[in-house]
Amino acid sequence: MEDRVREALLRQAERTPPAGPVLAALHRPRRDRKPLLLALATATAAVAAIVATAVVSRPVATPPAGSTAPTAVSTAVTTTSGPPLPEVALTHSPGWVPEGYYEFERSYEAGGLFRRWAPRAGGIEVLTFRVAPATPQSPEAVVLANAAPQDRTTVNGRPAVFTGDSSGLLWQPDASWYVSLSWQGVVDFRASATRVAESVRPDATKVRAPLSLDGSGYFTFTTAGGAWSAQVTTTRGGAGYTLALTTGDGGSGTPTTVRARGRDAVHRETEWGYLAVPLAPDRYLVVTGHNRRASVEELVEVADAALVDPHPDLSWLGR
Repeated sequence: MEDRVREALLRQAERTPPAGPVLAALHRPRRDRKPLLLALATATAAVAAIVATAVVSRPVATPPAGSTAPTAVSTAVTTTSGPPLPEVALTHSPGWVPEGYYEFERSYEAGGLFRRWAPRAGGIEVLTFRVAPATPQSPEAVVLANAAPQDRTTVNGRPAVFTGDSSGLLWQPDASWYVSLSWQGVVDFRASATRVAESVRPDATKVRAPLSLDGSGYFTFTTAGGAWSAQVTTTRGGAGYTLALTTGDGGSGTPTTVRARGRDAVHRETEWGYLAVPLAPDRYLVVTGHNRRASVEELVEVADAALVDPHPDLSWLGR
């Protein structure tokens, strides 16, 4: 099982975009980030794709799955004790995607809120939808202003531009937000992307972070092969950690029972350290070091400090 965990980690290692401005990041590979901990045993059968967003090149080896953070963040009451978990508003959503597509990932990152759909029948046609805040420093404004005439278009009457050799579409639906989508592999991208774009409408729905450490707001929530996992990678006291709320304990090696969050938990000696805390049937909080080995004492401390929604909203998965 640990081998499958490591494979999942390696497959996701390209997921984080570079920290520079979004425009400068065009066609640039993403920085390494330790990926989802859940060893989705059937994830290798999920859609494989190279996804380039309208303004950020985002290679994706396996679907799950710049630089101002979205501002539509608030907090909400949660079933966990302590401060409330962060929330982020969707702000905009497509009203149409092709029949047979399902949403398999939501990822809130420094570059915005990303959502991804893929065809149930398989293939490489992963649709990536991104919403990012409009600020005076937004590089998207430069992309729109400097677009070549043949790449200019409109979306619901608003200026728009095809990007990335016609694999992306960027527009500004209102003064507060930029929206972009990419859809490599689809037949007649411009027509298909325009249909999705023109179906986009404001959406005030809020998504609550499934877990958080010391107020961290970024997260990735993904599904594959009927299982799901929510992940947070953050720092505490200058040290990096990855936390995941998962449907299974994917660790291997000799287990040692320790106490965390007031219950028995499983610690395993691995390269980065590994702690799995059972929260409910088929529900675990898994904590490891991030690209570093964390001691059992550190892992227990982080597990105890984490805010966890034991019943995250799963209603959007697979829809």
